[in-house]
Amino acid sequence: WEIKKRNLVVPRDEVVAFALYTHDQGVLKLSAQLYPLKPDEDKTVHLDLEVDGRWQEVDSQEVIFPGWSAHFRIPDWDNSQDVRYRVRHGKDAKFEGLVRKDPIDKDVIVVGNLSCNSSRTPGPRPQIVENLKKLDPDLLFFAGDQSYHHKEHTFGWIEWGLQFRDVLKDRPVVAIPDDHDVG
Repeated sequence: WEIKKRNLVVPRDEVVAFALYTHDQGVLKLSAQLYPLKPDEDKTVHLDLEVDGRWQEVDSQEVIFPGWSAHFRIPDWDNSQDVRYRVRHGKDAKFEGLVRKDPIDKDVIVVGNLSCNSSRTPGPRPQIVENLKKLDPDLLFFAGDQSYHHKEHTFGWIEWGLQFRDVLKDRPVVAIPDDHDVG
């Protein structure tokens, strides 16, 4: 087990980097992104939902390699209410967010549309994230070029997720690849 990009080695209680979700036609679709796991670490990720103020595990999935992701599909999803979720790995690693109800009662649906996230300016995106929070979009759409790290794609994808995780966690996200996302 060798990681060339040291930024991909994190404390083991931080291996769940972020999660993305959408829900449509009664199915919740949630993908969890992990940092690389060590060979002796558990390769299972758990999804919990908060029901009546208590966390309940609703599914567990194996981590997919390469990519270090886990994908959940929850059928019969009630999209008429907000539901808190938690993705867990191992004893202490977790990522929490909110699956928002479908905003069908709104006259105007707000979409945050972003693309071309430059790798020339690494690090957090506090101004963009704070402005997105103020706009409070109902959906985030990332139209490609989330990363320009052509030879270090796992690092670039995780970097993008960390830059936007504070808004990704609480609203549906559609992220499509463009030429740079595939190297």
